[in-house]
Amino acid sequence: MAFVTADVSLDRLVINDRLFQKPVDPSEYAATLQSPVRVVDPSPPAPYGHRNNQIHEFDELGLYLIEHHATGLVDAVVFVLWLEECAFKPAREFSGDLAIGGVRFFPGMVESDYSGGTIPFEGPVLGLWKARRKGIWIGLTAKGMRLRSGRRGKRKRFVDVSVCFS
Repeated sequence: MAFVTADVSLDRLVINDRLFQKPVDPSEYAATLQSPVRVVDPSPPAPYGHRNNQIHEFDELGLYLIEHHATGLVDAVVFVLWLEECAFKPAREFSGDLAIGGVRFFPGMVESDYSGGTIPFEGPVLGLWKARRKGIWIGLTAKGMRLRSGRRGKRKRFVDVSVCFS
């Protein structure tokens, strides 16, 4: 699978016409996205008898899933828009069709490109835009672009879009 369509609102996530509204087993996503390239156990290691959240990376798609350490269910989907700045790194940025509250998001998008959609985001506070309702949390992370001096500029670029379920 080389192309993904995703539509996010405050009551659902639809990926390739499949509806997600709560944490589900990783196999539910595999049925839509195929299997991840790798599953990463972030460091440092968890204490004996426990485990860290598992990160399911989809290199070709530019996204990853976060599997909760205790439940074993995927409770977050992260679409990567700026590879160099994201926490976990699939091989490339998301290249599919991603709509958040009716607004299309794409790699290289800066905050000034965002025109209010149907989701009332709070923020940004320190580059985080967030919205929550009935078990779904949507977060948009943005960081200032690097200047020649190495410092961050005022113009912020979106790093990723996280859709989390509780």
